[in-house]
Amino acid sequence: MALDKDNLKNSIKTIIDTLKSYDGSAGHTADDAAEKFASDLAQAIYDFVTNANVSVQVTDTDGNTLTGSGAIS
Repeated sequence: MALDKDNLKNSIKTIIDTLKSYDGSAGHTADDAAEKFASDLAQAIYDFVTNANVSVQVTDTDGNTLTGSGAIS
């Protein structure tokens, strides 16, 4: 299963950069920042897993090898 770790890393960096603006000056509270972090991180992980490309190889009882690949849906 091919996973794009660089994309996940960039998503996490974006989340952290966004949270830097939650310094209280715009009326954001620590609870707002925690909610934003949890929501955005959950979405980044969901996207990381569901955007993976899965490859399988199966051998049937006659010895024929079948392969397939595609995105998780």
